[in-house]
Amino acid sequence: MTKSLGIFITSILLLLCLAVAFPFWSLHRREAAYARKAHQDLLREVRLARAEGIPLDRSRWKTAYPPPAEDAGPVYDDIALELKRYRVSDKSLNGVNSTTAHYPPTASDVSQAKSTLKQHAQLLALIHTALGRKQGVLRLDWNAKDPSAMDYPQLNAMRPSARLLLAESMVMAHEGRVQEAIQNQALGFRISDHCASGKTWLFALVGYSANAITLQGMRKLLYQYGENPAVAKSVLEAVHNNEHTPDLIGGMRMDAAMQYWSNEYLRTRPPSEVMPTPPTSGDGRWSVPHLPQSKAQQNAYQDDTEAALLHHARMNIIASARPFPEAKQISLSNEKEWNRLLETRIELAEKSNSSDVELFSVGWKDKAATSIVEISARLLIWKSQHGAFPETLSAIGETPLDPFAEKPFGYRREGAGFVLYSVGEDGNFDGGSANVKPKGNSPMFRYPIPAYYRLSAKPIVSNGVQQR
Repeated sequence: MTKSLGIFITSILLLLCLAVAFPFWSLHRREAAYARKAHQDLLREVRLARAEGIPLDRSRWKTAYPPPAEDAGPVYDDIALELKRYRVSDKSLNGVNSTTAHYPPTASDVSQAKSTLKQHAQLLALIHTALGRKQGVLRLDWNAKDPSAMDYPQLNAMRPSARLLLAESMVMAHEGRVQEAIQNQALGFRISDHCASGKTWLFALVGYSANAITLQGMRKLLYQYGENPAVAKSVLEAVHNNEHTPDLIGGMRMDAAMQYWSNEYLRTRPPSEVMPTPPTSGDGRWSVPHLPQSKAQQNAYQDDTEAALLHHARMNIIASARPFPEAKQISLSNEKEWNRLLETRIELAEKSNSSDVELFSVGWKDKAATSIVEISARLLIWKSQHGAFPETLSAIGETPLDPFAEKPFGYRREGAGFVLYSVGEDGNFDGGSANVKPKGNSPMFRYPIPAYYRLSAKPIVSNGVQQR
């Protein structure tokens, strides 16, 4: 009896031990399977990323410096420092280069702009020093252990430089130095060229912004002086010879590489700093079965995260190389998959941005806006030769296609003028009406200047910044 009771108790204890141990054993198996899959996914994505040109080798990040006298890079550090000490009030330049004021500036507007330019003479001299150098390599810390912590002080110099240059060009034109103004305004395209050494998508965006400000100035010059064929021809040549579209794909590749190495840096940190998401009941491709507590679990988690980031970046790079209609569909599908991943990733949510389509469509907008300025200048030249604008766009010869549609830009006569437009991201813009300001921001040019631009100009509120 006693022996049977002992066997019974031993069996019960063994069953209890098994009951307690089984969940841990099962969890260990799940975690081991998760770790294997995550590592395999990462190895595959690394291989595909390299094939897609993503520079995972950090030795490729650096750019050789040109001779000091030919290098604009260090000058942007000086410009950023000068702007930090004496910021420029947008309000003082609003009359000559506001984004809503295309109408000819008044004498008062020009006088205020001249006063501001004089106050910032040292800054303007630095800007011209930088733009007088074709080469420019920005000084960035490409050896940073965590690339996401890199500082970009030069970014603060780019847009203000383009705005000051625009104001200077408008003052020159008002004083009758129109040809000089065109050449001066064309220097703004060099800001975008200098941004290229920043390599990242953020610098590409700033490059696009500098191009947009520069093209804005060219449109203003066409509005005010485009009836003179010599002016229209000079604008056409200045844009055609100097505008260079920023490297959209190169910026996306660099961002992907920097995200990869930022996650690699996290491997050197304690597991508690990784900030993982709790387990979910979803069956997502990269769902996490357990919170990282050990270094092995953290490494598996980082493998999983890096694979997800590389996959997302790679698909966007593939999309951006396709014509826009196709790229839009690929990107929307990629974005849908990405949003599903965000449900199981806190750190992915922190790295996510706005719509992928919105982010990389700026490249197509830049191409469309540039082509529209060039074609508009050609239309003005045509009028000077034939007495009126053509009935169809094909009359002036071959023209660039609308990058949003891979078809000719929209064009029609409107009275004695014309409207030239892109269909835009949604593919539905038709140029709107000469009497109503269009909604959205599809690239377009309506000539002569429409009334809604004259009536809608509003002063930009100043930040009360210090001036010299």
